[in-house]
Amino acid sequence: YILIVNLAKNISISLIKNYEQEERYKRTQKELYLKKDELSFLFRNTPIGMFHLNPNGVVIDCNSTLATLMDQKVEDMIGININHLRDQRPVDAMKSGLDRYVGPYLSLKGKELWIEARFSHIADDNGRELGSVILIDDKTTEKMALDELNNMARYDALTNLSNRRSFTEYMDELIAEEKHQDHYSILFYLDLNQFKNINDSMGHSVGDQLLIQVASRLKKLTKNVGKLSRLGGDEFAIVLPFVATDRYSAKEKADIFSEKLQDLFSLLFLIEDMHLYIKSSIGIVIIEPQVDDIEEVVRHADISMYSAKRKNNNTVAYYNTNLDTKRKELFALQHDLCHAIENSQLKIYYQPIVRIKDDYLQSAEALVRWNHPTHGVMTPEQFLPLAIESGMIDDIGWLVVALVCSQIAEWKENDRYALDYISVNIDAAQLQRGHFVEKFFSILDSYGVVPSDIKIELTESSLIDNFEQSIEIIETLKNRGIRCAIDDFGTGYSSLSYLKKFSFSVLKIDREFIKDMLDSKENLFLVESIISIGKNLGYHIVVEGIETEEQKEIIKSIDDSIRYQGYLFSPPLSAYEFYNRFCVSNKI
Repeated sequence: YILIVNLAKNISISLIKNYEQEERYKRTQKELYLKKDELSFLFRNTPIGMFHLNPNGVVIDCNSTLATLMDQKVEDMIGININHLRDQRPVDAMKSGLDRYVGPYLSLKGKELWIEARFSHIADDNGRELGSVILIDDKTTEKMALDELNNMARYDALTNLSNRRSFTEYMDELIAEEKHQDHYSILFYLDLNQFKNINDSMGHSVGDQLLIQVASRLKKLTKNVGKLSRLGGDEFAIVLPFVATDRYSAKEKADIFSEKLQDLFSLLFLIEDMHLYIKSSIGIVIIEPQVDDIEEVVRHADISMYSAKRKNNNTVAYYNTNLDTKRKELFALQHDLCHAIENSQLKIYYQPIVRIKDDYLQSAEALVRWNHPTHGVMTPEQFLPLAIESGMIDDIGWLVVALVCSQIAEWKENDRYALDYISVNIDAAQLQRGHFVEKFFSILDSYGVVPSDIKIELTESSLIDNFEQSIEIIETLKNRGIRCAIDDFGTGYSSLSYLKKFSFSVLKIDREFIKDMLDSKENLFLVESIISIGKNLGYHIVVEGIETEEQKEIIKSIDDSIRYQGYLFSPPLSAYEFYNRFCVSNKI
């Protein structure tokens, strides 16, 4: 009985254990099925492309994300051997033992992608290869965004030219090349003259359109021959790499290319129905072989460009070591100029304007001079470019107007003033700033000077740079009794039709035509033509720069009713000298 009871007990325990094991098995099997379903769901629906290869590289399974990425259906992907795909770059990376590939990829239908592929090889406990699992993440959108950011960082948004950063990278690459060891290269550094005035007077929209048009012309010129960059503002750089193995040949090529650059600015720019006439100043550096200091090269280019700017419109200047010394001297002068007004160092000199037929004095031109404490008397050509750079040109312009009005008032008080007028030079860009008409008349009123006593001279080039805006202000001045003169006519290559549009009374022929008149029939013909056209349009003609009797007689034979000024009759004189020579002797 006891034996039977124990046996029954053991059987019961065994049955219970079997039951429990069976239940655990069922639970485990159910969990495995659930896991399998979960893994299958994740495999099918993950946003990353996944596929399983057998050891031969044949696709056993893949998810819908991969099929979409490859422009295929899932069923069409099964059975494909990756060794036969058109783009083998990821496959080559996997075969070389890498666990990752990032780069461009062409889908089965030729779609261009940028992918990140990760490889995972599967083996059993004995190390036998069972295949591979590959994950592919589509990075195309991310890559495009990065490319766009890189493009924004390296290219100018307005002109789409390389910016300063890209230019620096290019120069670093240039000096690293083997050809740089024995070849010369050339750097051209361009700056647009009067661009700030265009921006200030016409608005940044016009300025931007001008920069786009300039960039377009430069692109055509430099296509396939050099590197073009916009360094910022109105500054451009052009590099012609490895042009020659000797300096003489490099200089020849620089001369030829600089002429082409200057020719680009010979045509007017048409912007918003306005014709803008703008020139450039070009600094040129011949880059020696083996030079490795790019910052120094760019500094030299900047110095030479400013040297060109001080010469005249549309000129070039090559760098040489003397420019460094001059630049330092000019910097010191610019510093001194800031104190010239407050220290009363700027003085007015007066050059007589007389009838050519009998040397009868009719008027005078006021010319500013800087009585520098160490450099002596300096002419406007020496310091006005510095005033423009430092932003002091308007202050100097208003000072000249005030000093001239003060002098006229003094001479009138002594009853020694009988000139038709005294003319003052104003930059046309100044007309656009700070309520010019109101300020001008307030100065006249404060000294009791009437409008007929004073005339404004505006250079032809500054008028063209600010043409449309200048017309309205000049007309307002005329209506209030201020007469204007076109100064240095002929140097700006402007259309003679402008003479009809401006409400001017005097046309001054530039001294450059007179200087070469005796040796150039073309210049003589131009002088005759300008005088004839000006007279027919009702202008009074003044010829500048008469230095010899021969020049005077030629002009007199053309028309003896015109006026002239120049060293033949008198150089510019201080107010004291002018008074003693002409006022005391009652010649005016």
